[in-house]
Amino acid sequence: MKKIKQFFLFLILSQKEFLKPKRKKILIFDGTNYKLLVKSLRTKEISILFIRGEIINFYILSKVFFNKIYLIFNPTLFWKEYLFNYIETVNPKIILTYIDNNPFFYTLKKKFTSKTFISIQNGYRFKKGDLFGKLINKKREQLHCDYIFCFNKNVAKMYEKFINCKTVIIGSLKNNLTKITYNYKSKKILLISSFGLNSENAETKLIAILSKYCLDRNIKFMILGRTGLKDELEFYNKISENNCFTYLKNKREKSIHYSYNIIDSCNTIISLNATLGYESLGRGKKTIFFNFNEREKNCKSYITYNWPSKFYEEGFNWLAIYNEKKIINKLDKVYKLTDKEWKNKYRKQYSFIMPIDTHNQRLRKVIKKII
Repeated sequence: MKKIKQFFLFLILSQKEFLKPKRKKILIFDGTNYKLLVKSLRTKEISILFIRGEIINFYILSKVFFNKIYLIFNPTLFWKEYLFNYIETVNPKIILTYIDNNPFFYTLKKKFTSKTFISIQNGYRFKKGDLFGKLINKKREQLHCDYIFCFNKNVAKMYEKFINCKTVIIGSLKNNLTKITYNYKSKKILLISSFGLNSENAETKLIAILSKYCLDRNIKFMILGRTGLKDELEFYNKISENNCFTYLKNKREKSIHYSYNIIDSCNTIISLNATLGYESLGRGKKTIFFNFNEREKNCKSYITYNWPSKFYEEGFNWLAIYNEKKIINKLDKVYKLTDKEWKNKYRKQYSFIMPIDTHNQRLRKVIKKII
């Protein structure tokens, strides 16, 4: 009964639209970050199915309610029926999602066999507590997707291992939308925040080292926020009492280009193991990974640089153990390299880890062919 009450509250509080959904060639499954897809696809033939209740279509809701009212006592089945009816009404050629880590999406092909299903990787994936961990007990023949657009060849193999699919390598959809700019005279070091990912202890240690390192060498030290939430601001305000840095609140909700423009303006980028760190690498920026996060102790995929690649715990621009001397040594070596030296030495590595597909041309080419 409690679940039913919560479900009714969910339906009541959601924003409503009352007109019957129009037929479109493309349906975006899950409205999270839908603007990125709209910008990438450059077509008006798009309908958006909000699966988290941000917006509910009253026409579809009423249809399900009157035709299958008995399902109201099972909110999960009722909501699935709502989603199925929405898809049937829009009748798209392509059903596309930017939330590649939702296992439910990969079960839909069995019901809608004539539709082309496309999934786009939105972040770095790990084995524990992430997509592949959720799929480990599912049978591959139950999971289908026509195309999965992903970061690189190694992670493509993981998708193919768990899901019946064809993979296409494009790097990061968001990263591909922002033009790369260069600032060869920059004297800034930027730390990409991993706040909220049980990284606070690791970051506190790392910030103390980076702050002193930059202060001693007259380098500007900045931290790019992750969530923009009040808790994050308070965390960095407290640390700043004993350290010297500039905190930049993340404004990605206002502009998809913001984080990438900040990265392009800096000399060296530091990341624990953030997707944005790998995107920085793809942009050709000097990037170092210090992966000694607390959540990573019991899961090898978290501490392995560019998992599922089989890198050792230490390399020229990564370190998976806490060692102050080694951290400083890596900072010295990378910071002092010119951009040209970095590119000549590591272009092959970063173009493999996070390639750039300008304006997502490969994605647009596949979609254009289908519709």
